[in-house]
Amino acid sequence: VGTQFIFLSATWPVGMEYLLWERFGFDNRKLTRVIRARSTARLEISIHVKKVEDDEVEATVLDFLENVQTLKSNERGIIFCTTIADAQHYASLLGIPCYHGQLTEQEKTVVFHNWIAGEDEDGFPCQTVSATGAMGQGVDFPGVRYVVHVQPPYTFTDYVQQMGRAGRDGKPAISILI
Repeated sequence: VGTQFIFLSATWPVGMEYLLWERFGFDNRKLTRVIRARSTARLEISIHVKKVEDDEVEATVLDFLENVQTLKSNERGIIFCTTIADAQHYASLLGIPCYHGQLTEQEKTVVFHNWIAGEDEDGFPCQTVSATGAMGQGVDFPGVRYVVHVQPPYTFTDYVQQMGRAGRDGKPAISILI
């Protein structure tokens, strides 16, 4: 009797299945069952794309944040940037924490827990975080009301993963790609 394997993913693209077979040395004809949801549509997320000139990006982000509905105590926001420098820039500009892959594990934990708690160690509000793709997967906080992409992510899969942080409680959320 051979070992049974179960692979689970909410977002693994159909066209990438061969990578699993190659990586694990499986002959996909021996695969007994693939179960897929009929739809992965996230109707609670309102998706917006705003095309602007490079010198208008910052003002567009600020305008969005100024006009978005005020977050309730159990709601959060994420601003995704493709580079650490941009994530740090927006964190500094907005006075919010920054989460990226070059932080130590302890620093990541502090930033993440403060964001989840909605305030930092000193009691200051911490409902929005500026982040790189390092925060794009595995963040299952239910009350993320908006995700802002300051620039397009590197891949469409990254975009879907990051956008999917919003509205996990089934309530209306916004994803804006600038």
